[in-house]
Amino acid sequence: MSKINKNNDLISVILPVYNAQNTIERAVESITKQTYLNLELIIIDDGSNDNSNFIIRNLNDDRIKKIYLKKNKGLVFCLNLGVNSSKGSYIARMDADDIALPNRLSHQIDFLKKHKLYDLVGSQLYVFEESTKNVLNIYPKSKKKYFSKLHYFSYELPHPTWMARSDWIKKYKYNENNIYSEDQELLIRASINSNYYLIEKPLLLYSKSEVVIEKKIKSIINILYRKIFHYCRNIKIYRFKLFINILFDTLYFLLRFIFYLIKVCNNRYNFFTVKNEIIDTPPEIKNLLKKIR
Repeated sequence: MSKINKNNDLISVILPVYNAQNTIERAVESITKQTYLNLELIIIDDGSNDNSNFIIRNLNDDRIKKIYLKKNKGLVFCLNLGVNSSKGSYIARMDADDIALPNRLSHQIDFLKKHKLYDLVGSQLYVFEESTKNVLNIYPKSKKKYFSKLHYFSYELPHPTWMARSDWIKKYKYNENNIYSEDQELLIRASINSNYYLIEKPLLLYSKSEVVIEKKIKSIINILYRKIFHYCRNIKIYRFKLFINILFDTLYFLLRFIFYLIKVCNNRYNFFTVKNEIIDTPPEIKNLLKKIR
């Protein structure tokens, strides 16, 4: 894909960093080498106590804006700080241990320009294992469309792949009182007047990390609470569907809760072993993974 003229709309990419000395350089490089040139990369060092601060200070690119926090404020605070500091017409997310594919931003901004109906777009991603650099799976499995009013269950829109219209995300922002599942909380809260889309194409390499199961369970409980609160707050809109929605969501999240509870027990008592499967991966993705440390 050819380079895009800098006269195009500015994209602001928000990259919070906390103790990511081993991966921050590759994450930054994957953004600065995008096929879409007109971007600003807002890096927020969230009080790191490793070598991240030194690495960030030595990054040389006029498009990089650096913000340093003396104390750790948490992801949600950093995301809102990035949103408030952004100047772009579009705002994208990025994590410090992931790798954006070269055409990620170009593909997403093209979609939002062509489809005015949608406020936010995400994409599929390749999940890879950090130690082996093997791709384990593609998530989610298919494209998704979420129109105004609330969708049952949770939104399958991987947070690190988000790109949103600036005015939309500046209107809703993240809830700094919400510690868990900040992305789902925002989507639920904005759902009455918003439309979301998942592109059926992996545009990001997602580094699989060890999941803290207890945190995952708390996130599930929080999402269910937020959805029930949302239903009750908008009772005039949902009316007779209110109880059906609550019932369906409760059953769904109960099953998820049981699933992760089983994982907690298995982690502690090792009832059975789960093997990671390696999927067929395009040659260009394999080559990209071979180049990273």
